[in-house]
Amino acid sequence: MSDEPKKKPISTELGLIVKTDVETLRKAVEKVLFEYVEFSEDSEGRIRSCVGDLVCGEALIFREDMDFLPAEIVAINLDEDLWFVMSTSEIPENGFPTTKDAVRVAESEKKKLRILEEFFTKEAGLEVENLDELRTDDREDAQNLLKIVKDAAKRYHH
Repeated sequence: MSDEPKKKPISTELGLIVKTDVETLRKAVEKVLFEYVEFSEDSEGRIRSCVGDLVCGEALIFREDMDFLPAEIVAINLDEDLWFVMSTSEIPENGFPTTKDAVRVAESEKKKLRILEEFFTKEAGLEVENLDELRTDDREDAQNLLKIVKDAAKRYHH
């Protein structure tokens, strides 16, 4: 038995891991967001309006073009063309008025992820991985990727 303390596993409901290009990401986003603005954010939280080559840990954010509680699809670059894709929505400053409203938003996020997954697998013919099934050649790489995903979940899941 290991003396290391057990770490709490990261939920696979947070998002999807997919190997794809930015154009395919955009096509997938168009399935769940009708009008959106696109920008990138570096690992320090600095926002850039132009989207160039992203490095590991940087985010490509697609935000619904609306004033009240916009939905977002956030794609975190894990490696060249490997992305962690998640769906999130802004939460009202004082929380949701009712539990029912909060549940509706959570269900909407799950539905968006399901639509994204279906697009990636059925229309684009890509393989989507769960976080706990992430395959890398190196244990250290896997730990670094999990850290990036965990940090992204804290930053973007409102």
